[in-house]
Amino acid sequence: MENSKLIIIDNLFSKSTRVIDPKRLCYNEWLSKIVKNKRIYCISRDSNFDGLCGPVFLIKDYNLKMEDTFFIQQTEFDSFFKEFKKLKPKNSMIIISDLNLNEKNFDDVKKMLSYLKSKNNVVLWTDHHLINQKQIKLLEEYISFGVQGENYLYCASELLYTLLCREDKYSKELAQIVHINDFALNSTKYKKIEDKLSYGIVSFSWNSKTKQRNLRKLSGLIASGKLNSKFLNVAYNNYIKSELKSKKMLMKSATIIHAKHKIGVGFSKRLQTNAACAEIMKKFKTEISIYLNTETGKGGIRSIYGVDCSYLANGFGGGGHPQASGFNLDSNKYYNFNRKGLDKFMGELEKITGKRKQNLKER
Repeated sequence: MENSKLIIIDNLFSKSTRVIDPKRLCYNEWLSKIVKNKRIYCISRDSNFDGLCGPVFLIKDYNLKMEDTFFIQQTEFDSFFKEFKKLKPKNSMIIISDLNLNEKNFDDVKKMLSYLKSKNNVVLWTDHHLINQKQIKLLEEYISFGVQGENYLYCASELLYTLLCREDKYSKELAQIVHINDFALNSTKYKKIEDKLSYGIVSFSWNSKTKQRNLRKLSGLIASGKLNSKFLNVAYNNYIKSELKSKKMLMKSATIIHAKHKIGVGFSKRLQTNAACAEIMKKFKTEISIYLNTETGKGGIRSIYGVDCSYLANGFGGGGHPQASGFNLDSNKYYNFNRKGLDKFMGELEKITGKRKQNLKER
């Protein structure tokens, strides 16, 4: 994997920013002591196991409270901050995990971080997405400690685990599962629980009113050692019930673009991104697959090893990794993803790819 490095932003101890080999990351006892002596708030991604697992490690090892755990999308910093500000966090530890900076959320994040710093909060941010100089400068100005950057060893919650937690058998297994899941690796040993976790989390996202409560409950169950619970099984079964219909919709809508790489595009609802993209790749032998959730406007992109798909996400104001990236679209700008809206999306995709030929139904 290219760009296999970590950037340490340290305004607590060495007052420096430095680049390290991921293999050199290790437990930071001094940082751990600071976390233990503060009230902790954790803000993490709401749509995958990596986002869930950061809070899990903190609940397990630092007694993070359920009500102080918040699951959001990176597009929601502004609305989240308006609510979070009402809690008046002061002299606290604010831990942000798996929520990458991009051009769309830059100003909202800056506003939130500026406020948190003004209230003497300690801000720790771990993320494993590519980061540019503009983003580094923002974090250098406002956060207390951060580990950032594309690397081959750690997803975001693993960065948090390695930095703050002593290793034990259960946590080590959780770290293995989240790594396999987030890097979309194959694992016979963990496939069943991976699917339950991934699909269960997706099903919780269908109801915005209960999503926060359900993700908090699930993180608490996993932290207590209940990796496979009745609560998770119910959510998983709800996903499976709707999956067949959603996959049919995906295949019916599939479009193939012949550009630098063969790209498959599909539209549907209520599918887990890895599963949807894998379905497109398997059916059409594509190098890159794009899944657009027409219910949420969330797009996911996956590619085969050695093919960088992140430029497509960047074209829509998103970002991510070479083999796994994503973006979010405003449904109002795409006519709630009706035919006209999807045609608009495809037109924009054409400009980004410089495509030569498009087959609407290449079967």
